[in-house]
Amino acid sequence: NGEVYIYYAASDTRLHVASTTVERLLDFAFHTPADPLRSRDCVAQRCALIDHNRAYLASIGD
Repeated sequence: NGEVYIYYAASDTRLHVASTTVERLLDFAFHTPADPLRSRDCVAQRCALIDHNRAYLASIGD
């Protein structure tokens, strides 16, 4: 049916499950930038994403 279940642990005694579709999981895997591994670089990455999104919204008249 195209649904994917992701099991993950929050601690030694807690197990959670998230569900999504194969399409959304592939989109996340191929379009999410790599983690820069440093706080300063993460902030710069987020700021660039915000600027990009603002420019896009302005271009569509939102």
